[in-house]
Amino acid sequence: MERRSFLEKVCIASAATILPSALFKKGKGIVFEQTDVEGVGVGISVCDTLSNGFFGRQLISVYGPENGFIEAFLIHTFLYQLIAQRKRVDYISSTGSLKRGEQSYLRRFGFSTTDEMRKSLTKSGIIDNLRIIEIYPYEQNWKDYVAQAKEQHPDSIIVDDIKFIEGYFREKGMVKQLKLLAAEVQAPVFVHAELNRKRSQGHLTAYSLRKDFDQGSDVLISVVPKHVIDFKVDGITVGKRFLLDLKLIGVSCPCALHRSYGGVFPIEFVDYELRFAGL
Repeated sequence: MERRSFLEKVCIASAATILPSALFKKGKGIVFEQTDVEGVGVGISVCDTLSNGFFGRQLISVYGPENGFIEAFLIHTFLYQLIAQRKRVDYISSTGSLKRGEQSYLRRFGFSTTDEMRKSLTKSGIIDNLRIIEIYPYEQNWKDYVAQAKEQHPDSIIVDDIKFIEGYFREKGMVKQLKLLAAEVQAPVFVHAELNRKRSQGHLTAYSLRKDFDQGSDVLISVVPKHVIDFKVDGITVGKRFLLDLKLIGVSCPCALHRSYGGVFPIEFVDYELRFAGL
């Protein structure tokens, strides 16, 4: 309980300092669900409680039919680990996905660029915890990043565009490389995993996780949208509330409360508040 109260205070104090926006009102900061776990959490209590958080050597594949929700899940995870847990997080992004992140998320927190966010984080006392890694062809490649990570030892690594790394650098066996990275750095690696898609007459009819991710991942998290309703404040629609199913499968995870575990849980995402919550 002491640790949980401390995290709640840190979360509210940090949010008040670095998020000067409509999201911060009457002493309430950005909302994260807090759970007493040993590992690095994602800020959704039902997920963190079952997994006991995530640990070094683990590859966590996050996937689903709608890329927008996967981006939102990874950014929510990134902010929770950075602000509430005070972890050192490497967020690996292609130029395009980072730009989408700035437009869709950072501006809602009152920032125009990641540089502005960095300065605010520094003022709040979170110094050198954030590294946004942009992978460019012929400037910084995947092997350069791996060498840096071994020196920096981040607490968590998030990869939001595996297709970009594979395509531009013609990297092969990325699942094996990501698992090796998690083991060498002793940090959990969260990755936006690729899907195999089957189409019929131009319409998406089915999807499945790419075989190498399905077989090589230590934890699988799928996020599937079910329903959407208007999110209203004083009778005015300001955004959407998305009801989703989160499927969590852990395979042979020695640090978890149970060596293997799984379940399907309803969760909610409010796009105006950029918040995930277990229902």
